[in-house]
Amino acid sequence: YAPMSLVFFSWMPFLPYGAVKFLWIVLNTAAYVVFWRGLYRLYPFLNEKNTKWLWCLVWVVSIKPIHASFQSHNIQLIFAAILILAQLYFQRSDRPGYFLSGFLPTLIGQLKIYPLFISALYLITRWKQVVIGMAASVLLGLVTPLLYLGLHGGKTLFFSFYDNLQHFHDFAPLTKDAVTLSLASLMATWFSPLFG
Repeated sequence: YAPMSLVFFSWMPFLPYGAVKFLWIVLNTAAYVVFWRGLYRLYPFLNEKNTKWLWCLVWVVSIKPIHASFQSHNIQLIFAAILILAQLYFQRSDRPGYFLSGFLPTLIGQLKIYPLFISALYLITRWKQVVIGMAASVLLGLVTPLLYLGLHGGKTLFFSFYDNLQHFHDFAPLTKDAVTLSLASLMATWFSPLFG
């Protein structure tokens, strides 16, 4: 988790554990609705008579991550909903929509780093207003921890985060990460014999 996540989750200690758990379930439930409604809007061809069966495939592929989000109180489903919203904003084809389609994925990428890969794709394939949204999000992610923790505390947090990135796979090697079943773990497991 990146430094911005400390600011994002900072409200939690001020509420009782039960209230935080309840609110997190409410957020995941809202994300669940946005996820499915968003997919429905992004892929209208799946509602045609000869392609409706493909919804079953989407449903099967989504069972594990959705279940894990609710069971473990994870943030992945919320991220998926935000990424779908970003794509819907992009399809609006107006300046605010383009801005938000760059801002949202980059913002969540500053909470947990993997959505930044999507932002990198947006950077090379999207338009000027999308890039402006991304830049605004990066600026917010850099400044907010410094304002929240002070210059020294924020700077220490960024350096610690960078150091952790350098050593993360010593702690959780991709080829032995059976818990997350991530695509990166799958690729590393399949292709590691080829590279020794």
